[in-house]
Amino acid sequence: MLNEQNEKWTIQTITNAIKVLKNNEIYRLGDGIKFKKTHKVRKHILENPKYDNTILKIFYQDPSTNPNLYKIVERKKNILNFVPFGDDTLIVHIRSGDDLLKRGLGNKKNMDFFVHEINKSKCARVKIVTALHYGHSNADDSLYKCRTFIYKEINHTQNIEKIYELISKLNKPVGIISNENVDVDTVNLVFCRQLLTSNETGAFSKMVKKLQNEFIS
Repeated sequence: MLNEQNEKWTIQTITNAIKVLKNNEIYRLGDGIKFKKTHKVRKHILENPKYDNTILKIFYQDPSTNPNLYKIVERKKNILNFVPFGDDTLIVHIRSGDDLLKRGLGNKKNMDFFVHEINKSKCARVKIVTALHYGHSNADDSLYKCRTFIYKEINHTQNIEKIYELISKLNKPVGIISNENVDVDTVNLVFCRQLLTSNETGAFSKMVKKLQNEFIS
């Protein structure tokens, strides 16, 4: 470990810290905000009480042509009584889970990007925000034509190993923020002073970066 404070992070402690969403094909914020009104995921969320008071359901219920997503996320922040991290903390979104080799840390380009950008940052500490998301847990049970994003133990293990590798290369003390509630992680990412995301890691990263720019502007 480049920073001795990170010696607490082992394969086991990282595994314990990061939540796993084995069947998360429905509540996908980055994709969900772009679905047309006829999309079956929208229908499922609107009809299911499980999603009441979530960012995505409130977004779908908004009668306006172009709902203000930032205001909806800000409302969630106020409900959670969330206090943003200050300028001394770099909040980093890492995509982990199903697409490890392309949009995750299994892609060397992504690994190198995060190591370089974090180590050159003037922030005193780092908080990694991530959860292992999988599109679905059963190849025969999906709302999508794609059946490749299935939870597998080997993929889980490889994700944890790559996160361990990332932490071992960082020169700042690292903390991990991980929640099964996607809205909570979204609030952590949007309402911070210093955020690091990559355009190579998917729609959710791009969404939170855009919203965070509104917060700091």
